[in-house]
Amino acid sequence: MVFIISQVNDCTYKLDANNQQALMYAPLLEDGSYETAGAAYDWVEWDELDGNALIEADRIHKLLLGVPVA
Repeated sequence: MVFIISQVNDCTYKLDANNQQALMYAPLLEDGSYETAGAAYDWVEWDELDGNALIEADRIHKLLLGVPVA
């Protein structure tokens, strides 16, 4: 399982365990570390993101999928 930490959005991202396509997230822990238990992650609600948060989530999603990022 691959995790990417986003200092911009203060969370950690990973792909879902079933099909490795959907982006999931969990907030960074208070000490700056991240959660490794899959159950701690929730689906990214794309329609609730805007501005820099949306750009950052999209960039990380592409990185996790292996899509070239411009």
